[in-house]
Amino acid sequence: MGDVNRHILFLIFSLLLFASCSTKRAAMGDASVAPLVEIVSSSPAVATERTMLSGGVKLSANIAGKEVSGRGTVRIKENEGVQIGITALGLVEVACIEFLPDTLCFIYKIGKEYASLPYTSVPFLARAGLSYQVLESVLMNRVFTADGKSGTQALETMSFADEGEFVTATTDKENAVVYKFFIEKSTSNLVRSEGVYNSTAKVVCTYSEFEEIGGVSFPHIIDLSLEATGAPATLQFKLSNLDFDSFEFRRRRIGSSYDRIDIDEMLRSLSGF
Repeated sequence: MGDVNRHILFLIFSLLLFASCSTKRAAMGDASVAPLVEIVSSSPAVATERTMLSGGVKLSANIAGKEVSGRGTVRIKENEGVQIGITALGLVEVACIEFLPDTLCFIYKIGKEYASLPYTSVPFLARAGLSYQVLESVLMNRVFTADGKSGTQALETMSFADEGEFVTATTDKENAVVYKFFIEKSTSNLVRSEGVYNSTAKVVCTYSEFEEIGGVSFPHIIDLSLEATGAPATLQFKLSNLDFDSFEFRRRRIGSSYDRIDIDEMLRSLSGF
């Protein structure tokens, strides 16, 4: 597997799968917090029903000081799947990761290899309760709960706080996974989300370069970082030519000549640099 494609696939896997204060907080039902809830509720990350997204992407990755980059495409359709394709020379797709509602699939076209497994077979996902819905929401710039609820329904069990330039919404701290969202007061945009998994790993996602697409504000740069034991890792999605228009979601075809390999073997291949 070529170095660039291998490194980027490893970053995506690490960050999206193992993926993102003393301030007084109040729950949604508290009357004193109503102005804060109103700000969060009006954010496009809550109020807008985005069901699909497609466009180009430039990926820039850094693992322990080693930097790589590549270009490709991203396609997301609510409740159907997320596809991230890596292309050579901006023309031919050479690798793809598919996040489907019940399955993860890693496809390396040049090597004609693939690995496919259910979310429940990934120990970290099983422990943290990380679902497809959460992964989809991170890339769609949504506020969500640990069990994947989004929209106004997600706010029902959150606590809220005024933190200067931001209003923050935090999910139930009794869960193994706690998410915190930062809504910018001046724009109502979701500009940062944090996920803490069993107090052992932290995924931070920051959103910037917001532009209107069909009257809806959406970030064109998504930065993900993984803070855990071992080497630090970051991944940036620089999006372009974004479109919310309808499309048919089709899984990548895996030909009969492809070899199915064990996920551990795939991960050793992806991280072997």
